[in-house]
Amino acid sequence: MNLKPPPKHEYLLPIIKRFLEIKNLPSPPSTNPFTVNTKELIENFDENLCSLLIIERLFLENTEGSLYSSNLLDLLLEVETLPGYIFSFREIPLPETYPFFHIAEDIYFYPSLFEETSRLFLELWRKKVNFSSSFIALAKGYDVRDLRKIIDIAKTLGFTRLGKKALEDLEDIIELYIYGKSEELIKALKDEDSVLVISEKVLSILDKISPILLHEGKRYIFTVWGASFKEELFALDSDLFGHIGLIDKVALTDPHFATFSPLLLAFASLEHAKRAGKSYHHLDYFTLHVLADLYYEWDDYGSALKTYLRAKDHTLQPIELSLSLASIYYIFGDLKQAERTLRSELCGCKKEDPRVHYNLGIIYNSLGKKDQAEYHLFKAYLLNKEEPLFRKQLVKYLWDEGKLDEIQEVLKDISQLTPEEKAYLGKIAFLKGDYESALGYLRDILSSKDRDGASLYFLAWLYMYFRMDSEVVKMLLDEARERLTEEEFERLSSEFGLPQ
Repeated sequence: MNLKPPPKHEYLLPIIKRFLEIKNLPSPPSTNPFTVNTKELIENFDENLCSLLIIERLFLENTEGSLYSSNLLDLLLEVETLPGYIFSFREIPLPETYPFFHIAEDIYFYPSLFEETSRLFLELWRKKVNFSSSFIALAKGYDVRDLRKIIDIAKTLGFTRLGKKALEDLEDIIELYIYGKSEELIKALKDEDSVLVISEKVLSILDKISPILLHEGKRYIFTVWGASFKEELFALDSDLFGHIGLIDKVALTDPHFATFSPLLLAFASLEHAKRAGKSYHHLDYFTLHVLADLYYEWDDYGSALKTYLRAKDHTLQPIELSLSLASIYYIFGDLKQAERTLRSELCGCKKEDPRVHYNLGIIYNSLGKKDQAEYHLFKAYLLNKEEPLFRKQLVKYLWDEGKLDEIQEVLKDISQLTPEEKAYLGKIAFLKGDYESALGYLRDILSSKDRDGASLYFLAWLYMYFRMDSEVVKMLLDEARERLTEEEFERLSSEFGLPQ
């Protein structure tokens, strides 16, 4: 057949079938669209096949390349609301492997039901595509003007991906932009030698001084004060409760801050105060690091990367920033850049940080550089032997490399072994024929949710030959089979024999 199915059309089929039901049309057969040739249709035609043809026509009439039309989207929304992301791209073409609904000239929609949303964003960021997007639950009767306003707010706040968590955290600020209140606050800040304040709670000082402008949201209060307020605030630190963030008129002209929303900068200053354990924080260059962290926590790695690079020369926590940068490069698959970023923190003038070595170990292991991976994983462990995360990665690496004696050496002096570490020691004891020790370690995994298949298999073997408990053996073997691949289970069975 020459009919080429549109991409991911199978995800839309259940909704379209429900649409046909709503219209009282016959249910289509279980046959998938685009699989029956015309001759077969003629020979076996009935009213159910008519519905199949309608489905095929809906797709063919509403698909161009990897784009679906807004008409098809409107039809789907008659059946149910569709969560997903609306996009605005400043360049074409779009990635062909990810189908979008083309709503308007510059507005596109990618529904969550298509899956692979995270992979889509990673591809866009890796290719440095210029775009903005926002999560939305798209409902019947949407207004394109409202969608465009949402996208404009995402752009104003510096987002490439304005996700659900960010929408929740920034709800008050977003509403200020939706209802035009943001312009009043920013205009008041520009017109006067003023200070813009965002606070979690009403300040005691509000009883003494009237602000120039005040807007109260669900979680935050936004106020603009005269310049004298700043001095009074600093003098009244002990009288404050909650946290506040401040920015002044200077921030609007400073090139470091000029491209950011003043309201978002105020929010970042508030977060800076909270994370530093202070009552208030006045915007400074270090706050850019906090803002980059916020973008990262909001899963907008594209905006986080840009902001980390801008904050790099001004942060008071260079190692933390490098770790975050390297993490983003790692997520993007740029392992070489991640390596360079971390190695810059290993110069002799700085105290060695185990987190740097830990992350370098992971990167070198991904690059297949085993000797360097082992060196850095060991280094992280030696710098902080009691950190379970560093031990976990080192022990996993040594296990994968078959270095069992080294694992025992690493774990011999650990006072509080994790369940996973006990499982490793149990498996090693089993492999070395020390079945009594193996049983002592492995039976502890029964209370652990993270037990692995090999441990369960070995424990089943031990219970069969040392405890003679066939009921427990069957239970352990069944779970081991579920957790192991068929190939892994067969290998263990072949090497050690299946307990009977």
